[in-house]
Amino acid sequence: IDFSNIDSAEKPLQDGPPVILWNHRWEHDKNPELFFKTLFKLDEEGIEFRLIVLGQSFENSPSVFDEAKRRLSRKIIHFGYAQQASDYAVLLKRSDIVVSTAQHEFFGIAVMEAVRAGCKPLLPRGLSYTELFPDKYLYSETNFMDRLKVELLSNMRLSKSQALQMTSQYSWEALKEEYTSWIIDSTLME
Repeated sequence: IDFSNIDSAEKPLQDGPPVILWNHRWEHDKNPELFFKTLFKLDEEGIEFRLIVLGQSFENSPSVFDEAKRRLSRKIIHFGYAQQASDYAVLLKRSDIVVSTAQHEFFGIAVMEAVRAGCKPLLPRGLSYTELFPDKYLYSETNFMDRLKVELLSNMRLSKSQALQMTSQYSWEALKEEYTSWIIDSTLME
């Protein structure tokens, strides 16, 4: 992953409630229903948070996105696709917690980008995330709301060293020599 845009983006100064980030495709397999219904409940309980929703939407995106935009409008910092990579990076750095409610995931580049920006991950157990992140960042669907509430109330981002430790092994800088060698070896074998 090329993290250069994220690494060079400035983190805006901000106060206030923690910012939850959703930076995934707007599709049913990402389980936005669980995500937004949980936010609706937390909002009803008076738990303070702000919200950044990124990602590509489609003509048939789940209707819960429209409902969320209406019901959570006073909490929304950004809702929609970021046209520029630099804008995307700044929005990642404005966020505190990145959440995935995906029902399947092959790797999770969007989550890895958010973690690089310092977002504390809250991720479903049993997907590819189990191989990528320590257990303390994973939840089961039955305790998602409780875990998110704890993260919101603690309002703790990752330190820069934690973010680097969790993402550097997947960076282009760390892997380019290995990939180059693999490509050259594959070409020579033909």
